[in-house]
Amino acid sequence: MNRIALVTGGGSGLGRATVERFVRNGFAKVTLCDLPSNIGERIFGKDDNDDGVVNTVVNCAGIVLAGKTISSKGVVHDLDKFEKVLQINTRTFNLIIRLTVERMVKEAIQNKAVKAEVIADDLNTTENGVIINTASIAAYDGQIGQVAYAASKAAIVVMTLPLARLFQTPLLKVIPEKNQSKLAKQVPFPSRLGYPDEDAQLVEIIISNSMINGEVIRIDGGIRMP
Repeated sequence: MNRIALVTGGGSGLGRATVERFVRNGFAKVTLCDLPSNIGERIFGKDDNDDGVVNTVVNCAGIVLAGKTISSKGVVHDLDKFEKVLQINTRTFNLIIRLTVERMVKEAIQNKAVKAEVIADDLNTTENGVIINTASIAAYDGQIGQVAYAASKAAIVVMTLPLARLFQTPLLKVIPEKNQSKLAKQVPFPSRLGYPDEDAQLVEIIISNSMINGEVIRIDGGIRMP
């Protein structure tokens, strides 16, 4: 399959590492999306001047807005912030999935030039596209202040069985350096935070192996958050 990839959150962190690896290795032609951008139907269009329809999606976009359900001062979690995290971290993934899967299926049907019902079984045995969603260890071990973030990432795990991660990205850099160091020491092996390219390497492996399907793969050095 000629890889035509869409990487959301492709401007930094895990998304950028994935884009760079794909391009460096000639693994796929890549379109990246990042804020500010207008994610919509136009991204997935096909015309005579392009290379085809997206058949590989790596969702890495996400934000962190920390907040307790109620603080020590009696201030409750800002509902707008909670909804913003869910909107970007969960709803956007669903939007991308809906639009790309629709196009992948239509492309497969068009290429075979037969009716949809005739190739229904074949669509289940022939690879017509790959979607990888990036969640977080917070989906399993959410910490204080991660109510919205953990909820958004847990939704991704339940919704699409994604690739989980704990890596040095711009999102993690909002945590003070001493806290990052403390967190790194909790990783059994290797005792450090992951590098974005290690996540990108796994993405490439998942795509290359057609039998990896419907799995949660934790790439976190074996850490379990306290």
